[in-house]
Amino acid sequence: MQNYSEEMKHLENKYGLPNGRLYLVYCDEKLAGCIGLRKIDSQNCEMKRLYVRPQFRGRKIGNLLVEKIIYDAKKIGYSYMLLDTLPFLKSAMHMYKKYGFYEISSYNDSPMDTFIYMKLNLKI
Repeated sequence: MQNYSEEMKHLENKYGLPNGRLYLVYCDEKLAGCIGLRKIDSQNCEMKRLYVRPQFRGRKIGNLLVEKIIYDAKKIGYSYMLLDTLPFLKSAMHMYKKYGFYEISSYNDSPMDTFIYMKLNLKI
């Protein structure tokens, strides 16, 4: 996770309203997962930091988070949602494809050459 500690110091800059979101999900009063949405430009947003803690996996929390962030991105008025992921996260990639994401070339200047980049058309 690139620049994670710096990002945590200034969450509102990246995920703040009105153009971004950051959600935390709790199960039985325990933090179960999170997801973020950040603005790239007027047409494009990026899904960030999708994570579900291991003890809460298998409960469709990841699906709930992805559905919420897609809904919000459409409501804000974005045309496309982008994300990057790693090839070994096979279940995440399968879920993204289920929601209509497809692979694209790099859209950022990430130094990580192993990332897989994906895009979703929010206007369909």
